[in-house]
Amino acid sequence: MVDEIIPYCFRPVHYLERPLETSVHPLSQKLSFEQLRLTHTTAEQLLSWSISIDVAQRYQLYLIEPNAALNENLYNCTEPWFGPRCQYSFPFGGRRSFNQIVEEAFRQRTAFPDSSEAIVQVPCYILLECHRNGQSWCLDWRE
Repeated sequence: MVDEIIPYCFRPVHYLERPLETSVHPLSQKLSFEQLRLTHTTAEQLLSWSISIDVAQRYQLYLIEPNAALNENLYNCTEPWFGPRCQYSFPFGGRRSFNQIVEEAFRQRTAFPDSSEAIVQVPCYILLECHRNGQSWCLDWRE
C-alpha cells in the first residue's frame, strides 16, 4: 500500500493571459441545474459523472426548491478529463485505476542522486516577491 500524497497542480502557462474562466476543456459539456432538472437527472447520477460532492449537494438543494438564484452551471467532463472545468487530467494516458495512477507517478520519479543536477519547476506564489542576495527567487509552498 502506498502512503504518500501525489502532488498535482493546475496553472495556466501564462497565468495573467488566461484567466480560470477560460480554462475549460473543449470537449466538456456545460449544463445548468435547470437543464439537468428538466431531463430528470438525479444528484446520484452527477456523482457517477465524477462531479464533486459539493456540486451534487447544491444540485440536490436546487431539486428540492428550484430557484433561479440557486441555478448554477457545471461541466460534464469526457474521460480522462476531470475537475470543475474539466481542466485536469493525468499525463499517463488511457483509462487507469487510482492505484495504477499512483504506481505510475512513483515509477516516473527520478531518484535523488539522479535529480540533484536537474532543473525542477515548482509552482510559485506569484503575488509574493522574494529576493535573495539581490536576485528574484521563486517562493514556493515549502517556504
